[in-house]
Amino acid sequence: LAGGVEGGETTVPGHGWYWTLPSSAATSAYAMGMTLQYLYLSESQNELNPEEHRTPKTLAMISTAGFSSFRTHFERLAEELSKVLSAGADQDFFAALQRTRSGVMAFEAASDQPGTSHPSAVDVGSFLTGFQDTCSPNLKSNLGKAIGNAIAAYDRIFLARGVGEGTKPATGMSVYFPSKKDWNIDAVHTVDYSDKSNAWVQFLLTYLTSSTPSETERKSICTRSFKSAVEQTFEGQLLLNPTLVANGTVLVHSDITANTDSVKTIYGFTGSRIESDVRRRV
Repeated sequence: LAGGVEGGETTVPGHGWYWTLPSSAATSAYAMGMTLQYLYLSESQNELNPEEHRTPKTLAMISTAGFSSFRTHFERLAEELSKVLSAGADQDFFAALQRTRSGVMAFEAASDQPGTSHPSAVDVGSFLTGFQDTCSPNLKSNLGKAIGNAIAAYDRIFLARGVGEGTKPATGMSVYFPSKKDWNIDAVHTVDYSDKSNAWVQFLLTYLTSSTPSETERKSICTRSFKSAVEQTFEGQLLLNPTLVANGTVLVHSDITANTDSVKTIYGFTGSRIESDVRRRV
C-alpha cells in the first residue's frame, strides 16, 4: 500500500476487517476492496457481536502522490482566510465564516471530551463547499481562486472513500478546527500555535482570537450579504415572525437570518393563538 494511506475521520469500530483480495492486486483495487469490505460488509459476519451495528464507520484511502498538491492548495487557502480576517474590515466575510463553522459536519477529535456537543474534527469537504456556498467569493479574487483550487485538489486525492450505515456523509478527511465556544487561549493545547510554518494553524489562531469587525469595506470579498435593513421599532424586539401552522406547530420566520433552525422562548409571544405552543422547538 505504498501508494496510499488508509484512515478514518474519527475513532471507528475495530470489527469488520475481512481480507479476501490477493496481495498482488493493484493499489487502487486493493484500496477500493478493503474500504468497501469494511464499510458495507454485513454485520452478521462479525462473530463477536453478530446483532450489533456499530457507528461511526468512515474510511478513505488517500493517494500519497496527490496529497502534496492538495496540502499546497489548502495552505494557500488558509493564508487567504487569515489575510481577510486580520484586516478586520469585512463583516460579511466574518459572518460567512462563522456560519460555516457552526453548521459544518464534524466528528470527535482525540483532544475532545467524549460526548462533546462541539466536536473539533471538521470534515474538510464539508467546510470547503460550505464556505464556498455561504460566502460565494468573487471567483476572480485570490480567495475565490484559492478555495476553487483547494476543492478540486481535494477531490483528486482519494483512491477510495465512503461511510457505513448510520454514519454522517463524511467526505474522507477531517482537519482540527475547534469551536470558539470550547477554545481558551490560556489552556493547554495539543496544537503548537507558535508554529509560523503551518498556515492552517496560524489561520486557527487568527480565527479563534478574532471578533466581529466594527466596520466593513465598501465591497465585501463575499458576493452574499448578511446585512439586513430591518431595524427594531421598540427595545427588546426580536424581529421574529411566529405563525401557528397545522398540528400545533409554530413556524418562525426571521428577517435577520438566512434560515431558522430552532426557536425557544422563555416569556412567550403575544397572541392567544400561539401562547400555548410557544415552547415547542421549531
